[in-house]
Amino acid sequence: MTSVRSTRRIKGGLERLIPHIAIPLVIIVIVLSLGGNGYLRHLATSAAIAYILTASFNLVFGYGGIFSLAQVALYGVGAYASVYAENHWGWSFWFAVPFAMAISTLLAVAIAWPTARLRSIFIAMVTLAFAVTLIEVFSKWTEVTGGAAGIYAIVSPTIGDVRLVGGRIEYLWLCAVVAWLVAELMLRLGRSPIGRKLAALRETPGVLPAVGVDAAKLRLLTIAVSSALAGLAGALYAHFQLTIAPEAFGLPRLIELLLATVIGGPGTFIGPVVGVLVLLGLDEVGIVLGGVQPYVYGAAVILLMTFGRKGVAGWLLAAWAFVRRSVPARRVKSDSPPVTISPYDPKFQATKSAAGAAGDIVLELAGVSVSFGGVHAVRDVSLQVGVGEVIGLLGPNGAGKTTLMNSITGEVTITSGSISLNGTSVVAKSAQDIRKAGIARTFQVPALVPDLSLVENVMLGGEVHAKAGFFSQLINTPGSRRNDEVQRERARAFLQEVGIESFADGLAEAQPYGVLRLAEIARSLMLDPEVILLDEPGAGLTESDLKELIAVLQQLKERGRSVVVIDHHVGFVATVSDRIIVMNQGEVLAEGAPAEVIADRRVIEAYLGEVEAV
Repeated sequence: MTSVRSTRRIKGGLERLIPHIAIPLVIIVIVLSLGGNGYLRHLATSAAIAYILTASFNLVFGYGGIFSLAQVALYGVGAYASVYAENHWGWSFWFAVPFAMAISTLLAVAIAWPTARLRSIFIAMVTLAFAVTLIEVFSKWTEVTGGAAGIYAIVSPTIGDVRLVGGRIEYLWLCAVVAWLVAELMLRLGRSPIGRKLAALRETPGVLPAVGVDAAKLRLLTIAVSSALAGLAGALYAHFQLTIAPEAFGLPRLIELLLATVIGGPGTFIGPVVGVLVLLGLDEVGIVLGGVQPYVYGAAVILLMTFGRKGVAGWLLAAWAFVRRSVPARRVKSDSPPVTISPYDPKFQATKSAAGAAGDIVLELAGVSVSFGGVHAVRDVSLQVGVGEVIGLLGPNGAGKTTLMNSITGEVTITSGSISLNGTSVVAKSAQDIRKAGIARTFQVPALVPDLSLVENVMLGGEVHAKAGFFSQLINTPGSRRNDEVQRERARAFLQEVGIESFADGLAEAQPYGVLRLAEIARSLMLDPEVILLDEPGAGLTESDLKELIAVLQQLKERGRSVVVIDHHVGFVATVSDRIIVMNQGEVLAEGAPAEVIADRRVIEAYLGEVEAV
């Protein structure tokens, strides 16, 4: 079995290595083949710069779902900043370009900082206003930008005695190398933990706080990296054209950028390449037909929005997937039993034992109240959860159960009272800090990222233990990859622990409802929590699914994990719980052993209404 696993690992490594080798080889062949044709050389240089800009927007919008409309304006900032540093301070091109990238990044962060926690539509409005303001600055600030007339006679960069003049083969080589480096970054990002977190940010942003990730910080760092790339593209553009004017960074250029991203395929690696090539082709068609580019663009967008949200890249990737499925896979036979490993194995250094001994109090609520204006959702609730104890929380709709859970996990601010974990208050802490402290949760509707596999969804829970920082993960350093492999192995082990390891590599959007419920529990376990809050885990499950869930909860209890279960399935809650607490109208109505609470007349009346004696 070990040899089989090694063979698969080697094969997978070779498959991942192919793009890293193929991309620079293709770029070299293209540049060498265009050396003698001035028109095609000019077109290729424009395409390389356009790719860098489109990749920067694809990072922030396609991967992260952040609809920032300031990208073209930041592209202009990069152009003007690099030229200004050269003309006024005498800097060389090689120092001016990093300066331009830094200025673009600082401006983007300055505008994104106060908007990082806003919804996408508000970010779009703010960044659009910022872009319009910058375009006006480009037109009026004559001392820096040359005003409406622009800047002419820009000095070409040099390497030793070689001058890299825009339009010549030397400058094409420069742009091609930079485009390759950006492509390498995007390739690494797509396979990194950052890629998974950006998928969550785009599709289900509520998942990130639930796994201990600061969504606002991730959004801000993503904007910073994408704006640096936009500034880089702007600096290359200025030294390619050797003249810049405000109209190069206006609304038409923004529309072209949006079209290239949408047509190519947002959130895909090959999307920017395909988008730029398609746009260049549409431009040529428009020229041949007599300036009908706007109509051609419009028809292309309508076609794509009708038949696929992933653009042309989505079609190409679907075709490639079909071809791979059509080719019979060569199976490596093994008579050895599958190798299993416990997710609690000491090799996973993140693993910690539950706090204290059986009977110790791990979670305590004292006099917790939550009000929304004049509505009292929770009134003076107190409860204690012991180590390894399963508490059932029952109550009719509107009783305040989910609000109470949200107050524990930091999604709702309590009006009064205290909440402590192992004697330490968690009140006023952020949701992600509460996850790191040791409280995990699931949701009423399974919150998994549809575009990720189950094992990748579960791996998100391991981010609280990640040793690599943002930039190490971004470029997918060897250390980051090693940590990721450990997290992947542990995620598979947890999926096996909850009985759904066979679904590990399937996309979340294609899995049965019961599997998603168990996968969400597996993801919560990746946080190594001391307390797990399950919000209606039995809702919508079949009888067989419920039996699997009961077995999983029994395992958690045996592992010393404390569990609070909210559900309307009284029989299920009574089966798994050591104690049951019933809430009604925001208050604790009854508490005790399952049999006693279920037989309580007050509980029956809360669910069924007052029962009159006959």
